Amino acid sequence: MEIELQPCAAFFLRSYENIAPVLTFNIKALLNSLLSFKSETKFLLMVSNQLRNQHLMWRAGFGPAADQLDQLKRITPVQLYKALQKASSKKAEYLDAADDYLKGLMKGIQNEGMRKKELERDERKNFQQQSRQAVKDLNLLWLENMVDSDQQLREKMAFFWHGHFASRNLNVFFQQQLLDVIRQNALGSFRDLLHEVSKSAAMLNFLNANQNRKDHPNENFAREVMELFAGTRQLFRARCKRSSKGIHRLGS
Repeated sequence: MEIELQPCAAFFLRSYENIAPVLTFNIKALLNSLLSFKSETKFLLMVSNQLRNQHLMWRAGFGPAADQLDQLKRITPVQLYKALQKASSKKAEYLDAADDYLKGLMKGIQNEGMRKKELERDERKNFQQQSRQAVKDLNLLWLENMVDSDQQLREKMAFFWHGHFASRNLNVFFQQQLLDVIRQNALGSFRDLLHEVSKSAAMLNFLNANQNRKDHPNENFAREVMELFAGTRQLFRARCKRSSKGIHRLGS
């Protein structure tokens, strides 16, 4: 019996398979072969239903909980996958690790139209320290969610895309927004995911989009999007410039 996977749940099948063939592996074929277990070669060993389900839980999630082991004996891998798929269809909860001090300071900056560099030196240093700690807290909060959430398929795919769309930024508000974008779109269209990530504050800041000017476009963002994120390796300088100018117009 074959199974149907959602767009991104197919682990790069449609869009990503065409975009980055070097990194692509066909998870759908893997799962279908895992579910069917047809004896195509004499080396194929019969595996218990529980072991097949455990393997599926590790590939489409972060492994089974201890209290799930007995249940894995009684259901088929198809039933298990459908359960994972259904659980992950719910909207992902926003993960918020910023404390009231950071939220109040950020709100004040927005209301006053200030920039971080206009803050007093001690206040700016305190903001950076607390934001750095909040980013660590966000990491732990997400790890706890990976362990405890029943949306294992979503979190596993979000974990993969989080590594793909790497962004180093110590602003916890930027990082929370980027993580939310990835988690909300982890099982959807790669095109939508790429567009939303490209518009996130964390990615725009990380790839120097704030340096983009009409007559002097910064090519870093366009190059990273085309070469790394979208997997297009045959790049030309003129194409990067056109993309940079297009991104600048979107932000103006």
